[in-house]
Amino acid sequence: MKINIANEFSPTPAGRYPSDGPYSGQRFREEILAPALKMALAKGGGERVVIDLDGSLFFSAAFLGEAFAALARDPEIPYDEALGILDIKFTDQNQKFHHDAIHWALQRGKTELSASGS
Repeated sequence: MKINIANEFSPTPAGRYPSDGPYSGQRFREEILAPALKMALAKGGGERVVIDLDGSLFFSAAFLGEAFAALARDPEIPYDEALGILDIKFTDQNQKFHHDAIHWALQRGKTELSASGS
């Protein structure tokens, strides 16, 4: 399953919560990313969820934290399993920074999950 953030959500997602704007991290996580991960995991983990960054112009830190790190707080998604099927891809080398920032957010979520003892 492939999700191109620019085409399916917004080329400039920003903000943590819906009150921050229409293209918030919470909205992306709840409406697009979490359902895709749940669907893929329900199929036994054989399906990958590919996040395609091409076409995206900007990601705010608040968006990344809520969209990706906050996955660790979702009781319906086993975080380590989700990380195992999630791929962040890009062909435009300008997206390398965003790729690394998403991986940082995912690692932060894992660290927060470990610290909470869950």
